[in-house]
Amino acid sequence: ILGSTPEAGLVGGFERAKFWETWDIGYPDGWLVEESGDTVILTGAYGEHEYRVELTQPQDAASGDLRAWVEADLAAAGQSDVALTEVSVSHLEGLKASNLTAGEGTADACPTVRVYAQSRAATGTPPRLVISVAQTSEGECNVVNEERIADALVAEARL
Repeated sequence: ILGSTPEAGLVGGFERAKFWETWDIGYPDGWLVEESGDTVILTGAYGEHEYRVELTQPQDAASGDLRAWVEADLAAAGQSDVALTEVSVSHLEGLKASNLTAGEGTADACPTVRVYAQSRAATGTPPRLVISVAQTSEGECNVVNEERIADALVAEARL
């Protein structure tokens, strides 16, 4: 996705890594990767800002229904009033929540973006992935870039 947008110059390309022996994920060249149990943290620059991306592979999602899982997770986080946008790529289905209340380590007033994705091909409860993007640098918030990063990461995720 990033390679086909006018903002393509904001990253040089993508590196790939396999996480949790499940997900093969592409992320912008030069970003730092820190793996810690069931969470992977990616940090790096995109344009004039720095971002922190948290990848998680939830194991305890009770519902096989994507929307029910997402709504339950957002309600548990006190963010049930957030609008959801469908995200669809050939191998994954997902929902994107934008303008979430900023989390720890983000610029003061900047909201975050989160994508909830699951495999279309799996039987039973499908493998799931949560991608949370937050701007960490000071200055004007750029939610559009957060959404572009989230979209690119979900498009680059493979089982």
